[in-house]
Amino acid sequence: MKKCMVLLAVSALIAAQVFAAPQFTGDFSFDYKTDFDGNVTRDGEGDASHAAELSFGLESDLWDLDVKTIGESDQSVGDVKASATLKINEILNTIEVSLPVTVKLYAGNQSPSGTSVYSNPSGAEDDFSLSSSDIAGDNLPIAVSVAYEDLVSVKGGVDIIDSGYFFGTELNPVEGIAVAFNVVDQADFDDYTVTGMGMSASTDVDVAVLAGLGFDLSVSGSGYFAVDDSSKNNYFAAVTGGKDAFSLYAEYTNEQKVNNLYFGGSYEVTDEFTTSAGVAVEDLDDIAFGAWAKAAYTIADIDTYVKYGFSGNGDDASDHYVKTGLSFSF
Repeated sequence: MKKCMVLLAVSALIAAQVFAAPQFTGDFSFDYKTDFDGNVTRDGEGDASHAAELSFGLESDLWDLDVKTIGESDQSVGDVKASATLKINEILNTIEVSLPVTVKLYAGNQSPSGTSVYSNPSGAEDDFSLSSSDIAGDNLPIAVSVAYEDLVSVKGGVDIIDSGYFFGTELNPVEGIAVAFNVVDQADFDDYTVTGMGMSASTDVDVAVLAGLGFDLSVSGSGYFAVDDSSKNNYFAAVTGGKDAFSLYAEYTNEQKVNNLYFGGSYEVTDEFTTSAGVAVEDLDDIAFGAWAKAAYTIADIDTYVKYGFSGNGDDASDHYVKTGLSFSF
């Protein structure tokens, strides 16, 4: 913790000297899960791996510097990570050179991961992201992004020491349609590592925008592909919709050849109070039902919730649980 505070103090002094605009942001959360057997675990709606994440940023016309530390779940403080972004357009403008695209160079303790435009209504995709296990933040990998307005962006990264690479692109050809594609050399799907090249692709079509509907309706899909082992592939597809304070979704997932269905909806009672509920049909070859109901309330910019649910058909007391917690950001 002392190392983190010293680093932040030094960064603040540097900021005062170079007239960069300092920014201090972060988030904190805690969640508890209590099953009907009386067991209490640290397992909730937020990121169970840490309680807090703090970031200190310095921002200038030519570059940005971000310093981040994470409070781990074992109450220790994680390593301090730092990364810098060089704004190539602004740098070239100082010698009167202009570019038709926006170019940025990234360096530092970063681990580039793929973007997804999938709607992810049930949160099933939360456990997945595409990155390379050959890209280590401690090796100070470098990356570059090129974007043309809001239509297309491309980002590539490389770990020179471990020879890992990452490439990703996002397209918005017309309003209402978004597509993303990513590829890495040694794939990590977040939940597990895949041997060999991996890819991910996603799309989201806002039918309401394209057809001029008077209610919300979109169709979305996503896939994670292991080039050398198709048994580790994962697929997601969802239809979401709503009107005013109501929203509904239906989602299908195929996670390593296990098929699942999810249905849910929410109602925004007020700007601060929302209720939601859902049903899960997991493993269609050996069906197990689950369900949940949740109430969420925001007070003084602090998000709180309580949730009841069960899995595995609710046959055992341990299958039933209550989750509660809070989170806030600044």
